[in-house]
Amino acid sequence: FEITNPSTKELYKLLRVRNPWGKTEWVGDWSDNSDELETHKPLIQAYVDSLEDDEKFEIGAEDGTFLIAYHDWANIYNKLYVTI
Repeated sequence: FEITNPSTKELYKLLRVRNPWGKTEWVGDWSDNSDELETHKPLIQAYVDSLEDDEKFEIGAEDGTFLIAYHDWANIYNKLYVTI
């Protein structure tokens, strides 16, 4: 998803990723308690609130769900497993 900083008009492309084992999360930019997350929390919460009930998540929860910038994800991860 994307959010735009209203004061700078900067666009951020973010991914919501979930570790199904829920024990390890990203600790870089946009991670829980990061400066980026704290600064833009109202914008992210507005996004979460717009989701269907079964897609909503708690920002900052230690549940294996985390946010990561698309460019970080593309540079760091080399495998993606999808379960449908």
